[in-house]
Amino acid sequence: MVSVRRSPERPDRRWVELDTTEQFLADVVLEHARYPFVLAGRGSAAPGVPADLTGSSCGFDIIAAGVTVPEDVAPGDLVALLNTGAYVETQTANFNAFPRPATVLVSGDLVEVIRRAETPAEVFARDRVPARLTGR
Repeated sequence: MVSVRRSPERPDRRWVELDTTEQFLADVVLEHARYPFVLAGRGSAAPGVPADLTGSSCGFDIIAAGVTVPEDVAPGDLVALLNTGAYVETQTANFNAFPRPATVLVSGDLVEVIRRAETPAEVFARDRVPARLTGR
């Protein structure tokens, strides 16, 4: 998670900015899907305050509206969006050069990263034109 903002009018209200975008979760936009989520490593933390989980892009980018999060939610907490399904990975695009996030397979108490997160260098490396095409 990137940042947490509070409403000046309603101090109990939070906006939790994630380091992702709805562009990686097409069904949020296309079908208004709302994925369940957990704060990894804080499974026993009781939800406490209303919040919207937002993305980092310049769009409206609401990942989950009107959820509850622990009152002490903070940057650095890891938010896992659950049950996104197989199509999510194939529908992603590098909108505004956002590196694609890791894909994690969870089955019972087994967890495995099946696709690691991209780095910014990998995103931009795909845009290089081979020297043989430029004559250099």
